Amino acid sequence: MSRIVFVTGTGTGVGKTCFTCNLLRVLREEHDAVGLKPIETGVVEGAPLDALALDEAGGFTYAHHPSFYRAAPPLAPQAVVMGGGAPPDIDRIEAGIHAIAADHEMVLVEGAGGPLVPLTAELDMLDLAARLHPELLLVVPNRLGCLSDARAAALAVADRGLRLTAVFLNRFPESDESQATNRAVLQSWLRAPVLEDVAAIAALLQPHQAPFSSPCAMPDLDD
Repeated sequence: MSRIVFVTGTGTGVGKTCFTCNLLRVLREEHDAVGLKPIETGVVEGAPLDALALDEAGGFTYAHHPSFYRAAPPLAPQAVVMGGGAPPDIDRIEAGIHAIAADHEMVLVEGAGGPLVPLTAELDMLDLAARLHPELLLVVPNRLGCLSDARAAALAVADRGLRLTAVFLNRFPESDESQATNRAVLQSWLRAPVLEDVAAIAALLQPHQAPFSSPCAMPDLDD
């Protein structure tokens, strides 16, 4: 049975595609893994650059899959629709992902933007994720301001009944004083491991990996 891993981030431009490509390359050393970006906007001249990068990293050609959603305006899909664009067909996207997953051992699904990006007037990115019953990874940029963003994203994930498998704290060239403490502070609040190494994330996705337990876990929302 194929395993689906959904990759989201605290927002746009936090390094989700770079992380997903690197994770895919590591996983493919031992697994039949593939990377997908089923929803991508800001597509110029019909070239979904993030999806094409995942194709290159995984050695497959799913970027132009007919079930996936592409739009030219660099906007949330709901905003694209408000401007006269076509809406995403979530049922068709879900079916396309499952059809591809049937042919592979592991599928990495990269979301667009953050976890609460509106897809339609009723559905957001986590609604799509929930339909896939995935393991979920959160990409967080290691910079000033990331603590609140990461905690808010983790709370949103928990609110949908999804389990956060791991947090990837992404290094950025710009340095600030918070980078020395962000990982420790986040780990004190989150159950999921907060890691800075792609290989460590890949190791967590291996079969029979024991669940991580944080000594300072965030309480359940319904406690």
